[in-house]
Amino acid sequence: VEPRKIHTVVISTQHAEPLKAKRSKECTGYKGPDATAPSMEEMNRQITEFVVKKTLEEIKLKDGSPALRLYGGHTHMYINPSGKFIIGGPQGDAGL
Repeated sequence: VEPRKIHTVVISTQHAEPLKAKRSKECTGYKGPDATAPSMEEMNRQITEFVVKKTLEEIKLKDGSPALRLYGGHTHMYINPSGKFIIGGPQGDAGL
């Protein structure tokens, strides 16, 4: 079976508070330049460009072409579809 298109991509990832969290406070021992977490829109753009598209460029189909050719305007993107995902792990999953 040869895929014809990528219909849907779903990614849920924990992240810092958009436009509020500072790298120096989020990362213990961080000594580099401070930065504020990006907006949800910017984070979603970066995930699409640097995770989804880069991953699909690396996946080769049977004909040797990159899987990125199956991705396009028809692809439904759901990045953190339930909204902000700031608290993760047992605290977020178990309500602790």
